[in-house]
Amino acid sequence: MSKLRQIIIVLLVGLLLSGWTAPSTSLAPTQVNSLGSNPEATDTVRLIFQNKTGAVIEQLVLNGPKVYTFYDVPMGKSEYYILKGKYTIQYKACGVNKSKKVTIQSNYKFSSVGCPLAKLTVINDTGGILYLNLKGPVNYRHVIPPGTTRINIIKGTYEFTGSTNCGSNSGTINAKGRMRWNWWCT
Repeated sequence: MSKLRQIIIVLLVGLLLSGWTAPSTSLAPTQVNSLGSNPEATDTVRLIFQNKTGAVIEQLVLNGPKVYTFYDVPMGKSEYYILKGKYTIQYKACGVNKSKKVTIQSNYKFSSVGCPLAKLTVINDTGGILYLNLKGPVNYRHVIPPGTTRINIIKGTYEFTGSTNCGSNSGTINAKGRMRWNWWCT
Protein backbone atom coordinates (compact mmCIF):
# COMPACT_ATOMS: atom_id res chain seq x y z
CA MET A 1 0.00 0.00 0.00
CA SER A 2 1.42 3.38 -0.95
CA LYS A 3 2.28 5.95 1.72
CA LEU A 4 -0.25 8.43 0.28
CA ARG A 5 -3.00 5.86 0.63
CA GLN A 6 -1.99 5.10 4.24
CA ILE A 7 -2.00 8.82 5.11
CA ILE A 8 -5.48 9.28 3.59
CA ILE A 9 -6.84 6.28 5.54
CA VAL A 10 -5.34 7.56 8.81
CA LEU A 11 -6.86 11.03 8.18
CA LEU A 12 -10.30 9.57 7.40
CA VAL A 13 -10.25 7.39 10.53
CA GLY A 14 -9.19 10.42 12.60
CA LEU A 15 -12.03 12.52 11.19
CA LEU A 16 -14.58 9.78 11.89
CA LEU A 17 -13.37 9.31 15.45
CA SER A 18 -13.38 13.06 16.14
CA GLY A 19 -17.06 13.20 15.19
CA TRP A 20 -17.86 10.46 17.71
CA THR A 21 -16.53 12.22 20.78
CA ALA A 22 -18.85 12.21 23.78
CA PRO A 23 -21.02 15.31 24.19
CA SER A 24 -20.54 17.54 27.18
CA THR A 25 -22.24 16.10 30.24
CA SER A 26 -22.52 19.38 32.09
CA LEU A 27 -26.18 19.85 31.04
CA ALA A 28 -29.06 17.47 30.42
CA PRO A 29 -30.29 17.43 26.80
CA THR A 30 -33.52 19.31 27.58
CA GLN A 31 -31.89 21.95 29.69
CA VAL A 32 -30.33 25.13 28.42
CA ASN A 33 -28.06 27.18 30.59
CA SER A 34 -27.44 30.38 28.70
CA LEU A 35 -25.82 31.88 31.78
CA GLY A 36 -22.64 29.94 31.18
CA SER A 37 -22.40 29.28 34.92
CA ASN A 38 -23.14 26.57 37.42
CA PRO A 39 -26.95 26.06 37.60
CA GLU A 40 -26.55 25.63 41.37
CA ALA A 41 -25.47 29.28 41.71
CA THR A 42 -27.66 31.22 44.15
CA ASP A 43 -28.82 33.84 41.62
CA THR A 44 -30.28 31.21 39.26
CA VAL A 45 -33.44 29.17 39.53
CA ARG A 46 -34.87 26.27 37.58
CA LEU A 47 -37.81 26.94 35.26
CA ILE A 48 -39.82 23.82 34.44
CA PHE A 49 -42.03 24.42 31.40
CA GLN A 50 -44.78 21.95 30.46
CA ASN A 51 -45.81 22.28 26.80
CA LYS A 52 -49.43 21.08 26.61
CA THR A 53 -50.28 22.68 23.25
CA GLY A 54 -50.09 19.49 21.19
CA ALA A 55 -47.34 20.96 18.99
CA VAL A 56 -43.77 22.20 19.17
CA ILE A 57 -43.64 25.83 20.33
CA GLU A 58 -41.40 27.77 17.94
CA GLN A 59 -40.21 30.29 20.56
CA LEU A 60 -40.58 30.65 24.31
CA VAL A 61 -39.37 34.15 25.24
CA LEU A 62 -38.69 35.44 28.75
CA ASN A 63 -38.10 39.20 29.10
CA GLY A 64 -36.73 40.24 32.48
CA PRO A 65 -33.36 40.78 34.14
CA LYS A 66 -32.04 38.90 31.13
CA VAL A 67 -33.78 38.02 27.85
CA TYR A 68 -34.05 34.32 27.14
CA THR A 69 -35.31 32.82 23.88
CA PHE A 70 -35.77 29.06 23.75
CA TYR A 71 -36.44 27.68 20.25
CA ASP A 72 -38.47 24.63 19.17
CA VAL A 73 -39.75 23.78 22.64
CA PRO A 74 -40.95 20.15 22.42
CA MET A 75 -44.22 18.81 23.77
CA GLY A 76 -43.90 17.72 27.38
CA LYS A 77 -41.53 18.94 30.06
CA SER A 78 -38.42 21.10 29.48
CA GLU A 79 -36.07 22.54 32.10
CA TYR A 80 -34.10 25.78 31.91
CA TYR A 81 -31.92 27.74 34.33
CA ILE A 82 -32.61 31.48 34.50
CA LEU A 83 -31.80 34.45 36.71
CA LYS A 84 -34.26 35.31 39.49
CA GLY A 85 -36.52 38.29 38.80
CA LYS A 86 -39.67 39.65 37.20
CA TYR A 87 -40.40 38.29 33.72
CA THR A 88 -42.88 38.50 30.92
CA ILE A 89 -43.27 35.03 29.40
CA GLN A 90 -44.38 35.00 25.75
CA TYR A 91 -45.16 32.19 23.31
CA LYS A 92 -47.59 31.34 20.52
CA ALA A 93 -50.13 28.58 21.10
CA CYS A 94 -53.29 27.54 19.25
CA GLY A 95 -52.53 30.23 16.66
CA VAL A 96 -52.65 33.02 19.28
CA ASN A 97 -49.88 34.96 21.04
CA LYS A 98 -49.87 34.28 24.80
CA SER A 99 -48.26 36.45 27.48
CA LYS A 100 -47.94 36.17 31.26
CA LYS A 101 -46.15 38.35 33.84
CA VAL A 102 -44.52 36.50 36.74
CA THR A 103 -42.04 37.07 39.54
CA ILE A 104 -39.65 34.14 39.84
CA GLN A 105 -37.62 33.98 43.07
CA SER A 106 -37.29 30.20 43.40
CA ASN A 107 -37.74 27.13 41.20
CA TYR A 108 -40.85 27.74 39.08
CA LYS A 109 -43.26 25.45 37.22
CA PHE A 110 -45.31 26.82 34.33
CA SER A 111 -47.64 25.11 31.84
CA SER A 112 -48.80 26.31 28.46
CA VAL A 113 -52.44 26.24 27.48
CA GLY A 114 -53.76 23.06 25.91
CA CYS A 115 -55.02 23.48 22.35
CA PRO A 116 -58.08 21.66 21.00
CA LEU A 117 -57.00 18.93 18.60
CA ALA A 118 -58.46 17.54 15.41
CA LYS A 119 -57.89 13.83 14.83
CA LEU A 120 -57.22 13.07 11.18
CA THR A 121 -57.19 9.61 9.68
CA VAL A 122 -55.12 9.95 6.49
CA ILE A 123 -55.64 7.14 3.99
CA ASN A 124 -52.77 7.06 1.51
CA ASP A 125 -53.82 4.95 -1.50
CA THR A 126 -51.23 6.49 -3.84
CA GLY A 127 -48.91 3.48 -3.79
CA GLY A 128 -46.05 5.60 -2.45
CA ILE A 129 -45.09 8.07 0.26
CA LEU A 130 -47.27 11.16 0.76
CA TYR A 131 -45.44 14.33 1.81
CA LEU A 132 -48.06 16.50 3.51
CA ASN A 133 -47.39 20.11 4.51
CA LEU A 134 -49.97 22.05 6.52
CA LYS A 135 -49.73 25.80 7.12
CA GLY A 136 -52.18 27.39 9.54
CA PRO A 137 -52.45 27.97 13.29
CA VAL A 138 -49.36 25.74 13.51
CA ASN A 139 -47.20 24.47 10.65
CA TYR A 140 -46.82 20.71 10.21
CA ARG A 141 -44.78 18.47 7.91
CA HIS A 142 -45.79 14.82 7.75
CA VAL A 143 -44.34 11.91 5.80
CA ILE A 144 -47.22 9.48 5.39
CA PRO A 145 -46.49 5.91 4.23
CA PRO A 146 -49.01 3.94 2.15
CA GLY A 147 -51.99 2.78 4.18
CA THR A 148 -53.78 4.42 7.10
CA THR A 149 -52.05 6.90 9.41
CA ARG A 150 -53.61 8.81 12.28
CA ILE A 151 -52.32 12.31 13.07
CA ASN A 152 -53.41 14.93 15.58
CA ILE A 153 -53.23 18.59 14.67
CA ILE A 154 -54.47 21.74 16.33
CA LYS A 155 -58.00 22.59 15.15
CA GLY A 156 -58.23 25.33 12.54
CA THR A 157 -58.03 26.17 8.85
CA TYR A 158 -54.89 25.06 7.01
CA GLU A 159 -53.45 25.53 3.55
CA PHE A 160 -52.14 22.14 2.49
CA THR A 161 -49.78 20.78 -0.13
CA GLY A 162 -49.54 17.05 -0.69
CA SER A 163 -46.89 15.53 -2.94
CA THR A 164 -46.80 11.90 -4.06
CA ASN A 165 -45.23 9.80 -6.79
CA CYS A 166 -48.20 10.68 -9.04
CA GLY A 167 -48.12 14.47 -8.59
CA SER A 168 -49.14 17.08 -6.08
CA ASN A 169 -52.31 18.73 -4.85
CA SER A 170 -52.95 21.82 -2.75
CA GLY A 171 -55.88 23.60 -1.23
CA THR A 172 -57.49 24.45 2.10
CA ILE A 173 -58.83 22.17 4.82
CA ASN A 174 -60.78 23.05 7.96
CA ALA A 175 -59.58 20.58 10.58
CA LYS A 176 -62.12 19.95 13.33
CA GLY A 177 -63.14 16.92 15.35
CA ARG A 178 -62.51 13.54 13.71
CA MET A 179 -61.91 13.48 9.96
CA ARG A 180 -60.99 10.98 7.23
CA TRP A 181 -58.78 12.27 4.43
CA ASN A 182 -58.31 10.03 1.37
CA TRP A 183 -55.39 10.46 -1.06
CA TRP A 184 -55.18 8.50 -4.33
CA CYS A 185 -53.73 8.80 -7.80
CA THR A 186 -56.01 9.58 -10.73
